[in-house]
Amino acid sequence: MIEQLVEAGILPFVFYEGIWNQRLEYLAQLPKGKTVGWFQASDIFKTKEFAGDTMCIAGGMPNSLLKAGTPEEVREWTIRLCKEVGKGGGFIMTTGVGEMEGSKPELVKVWVDTTKEFGVYA
Repeated sequence: MIEQLVEAGILPFVFYEGIWNQRLEYLAQLPKGKTVGWFQASDIFKTKEFAGDTMCIAGGMPNSLLKAGTPEEVREWTIRLCKEVGKGGGFIMTTGVGEMEGSKPELVKVWVDTTKEFGVYA
């Protein structure tokens, strides 16, 4: 179905719910540069390794970290995401799900500020 949408000139933005770690090799077979994948709970670094040359990857920030993490943990995780998953482009920084209820505003601010600092493409 994704291939048919691409053939019709549509850019599918697919939410990959749950964990897709064992199926990432199949996503790498999709048309290159024609899809966006938003990953809820997959290993985002493994996702980049397998499908980073194929699709734009969205996700990576665990909602739990924005609820119960420390500012240092949020900053370190964000820097890692920017450097590893953002390397070479094709990455949208977001949470695993759109729901952010319960997130601490001060942690969200650390996340946003760190993304602005390290998530800039040269």
